[in-house]
Amino acid sequence: MKFKKTSILFIILIVLFITKPSEATFDKWLLKKYGYACTEDICLSQKSSKENIIITKEEKDYFFFNMRNIKLQEKDNRQTMLMFIQGTGILGWYIPFTIKPVVK
Repeated sequence: MKFKKTSILFIILIVLFITKPSEATFDKWLLKKYGYACTEDICLSQKSSKENIIITKEEKDYFFFNMRNIKLQEKDNRQTMLMFIQGTGILGWYIPFTIKPVVK
């Protein structure tokens, strides 16, 4: 019985490792979930025709999952809006972890 539990745990860990999503998957998730199409230094919003400057883009790869953060800045004539989006990648897709819009 102990061997069976260990085998199941080992198989689950292998599946988590194999299905860890990539950066391209994060970009697709960002487009589908929030409507941002990103390149190296800017993101275009599908909701509005404004460009968003990428301030920071961080990636933390762990053995069984990863976390990706992106901080965007959208400038308007009257105000500056910052958007912080964090996604946790597991089993081939991303789960939104933190979304913080800040208007200055």
